[in-house]
Amino acid sequence: SYEDAAGACVALLQKPEIRKEVFLVSDGAPVTREEICRSALKLRKHKDTPMPEFVEGDSAGLGKKYDISKIREVVGWQPNYKSFDDFINHVAEAELAFRTVLHLQTKPYLSNHPDHKAII
Repeated sequence: SYEDAAGACVALLQKPEIRKEVFLVSDGAPVTREEICRSALKLRKHKDTPMPEFVEGDSAGLGKKYDISKIREVVGWQPNYKSFDDFINHVAEAELAFRTVLHLQTKPYLSNHPDHKAII
């Protein structure tokens, strides 16, 4: 997530003695391309997107796995989200909460609109 990337950068900048070293930043949890697609489909903007078909022998089993032990040990940094799916769940929950608040705030105004049942 952007939050994790920013947090890692801040943690690294606070250690000037390591400024020429290279660190990997990730949640550290392996994820396949198929799992990335399943997670992304939880978001409202992808609600009508069909799940791609992954067949045996294609790239379904491929994905990412990064060793982030160096940044954990040297800097003490930990990701906020334990996995990509955890991050997507957080985004989906925030999206739902935002839409609920927006709906509650606009409902009184929309109820005066002639087509309010179609809008709400």
